[in-house]
Amino acid sequence: MKTMTIEALVIGLKKEFNTDVFEHIVNRYVPLYKSCFNQIKVPNYDLEDYYQEAQIIMLEAIDMYDPEKQHRFSGFFKLLYKNRIINLCRADQAYKRGGGIRELSLEYQSNKSQSEINLLDQIENHYHISAQDMIELKEVHNLFIDSLSSLERKVFFNYQKGDSVREIAKQLVISETQVQSAYDRCRKKLKDSFSLE
Repeated sequence: MKTMTIEALVIGLKKEFNTDVFEHIVNRYVPLYKSCFNQIKVPNYDLEDYYQEAQIIMLEAIDMYDPEKQHRFSGFFKLLYKNRIINLCRADQAYKRGGGIRELSLEYQSNKSQSEINLLDQIENHYHISAQDMIELKEVHNLFIDSLSSLERKVFFNYQKGDSVREIAKQLVISETQVQSAYDRCRKKLKDSFSLE
């Protein structure tokens, strides 16, 4: 294992997962985790948390790695890991700026069908929250979706897919003003659903 390149080990893991090889690769980057821990402070994170984030990102990096697109795995993994740590800091700052309310963007792009679109995908992928908070968010999310009228739901899901107001109006055969009004109602309901009382 020590004579194999990191790229060969990663390709082997893609074919057949081996815990020992995975741990060997993760442990190879311990200096990176320590460096990030000392340079980029994520509130309430200790070195073990940085290590756990590395394990998660390592799984994603192995899954996403394509030797034809990314020549060296090390640079690819380091980029993904540092971006993750920086995003955790940004999420914390956004949380503070929002007065304790997680800010959600309706600009979220998705290639999923309407039935598969889920606001919680965005939350789970961008914010580190507890299981209890996730359960509460799921309840609020379901109430939000249930509160939408048929038109609001269609507008909301099409907007989530990245369609413009003009495109949505053409698809639904209604005016752009009606689409914008429905979208504004969705935003208000979303804000009201996720505001703390």
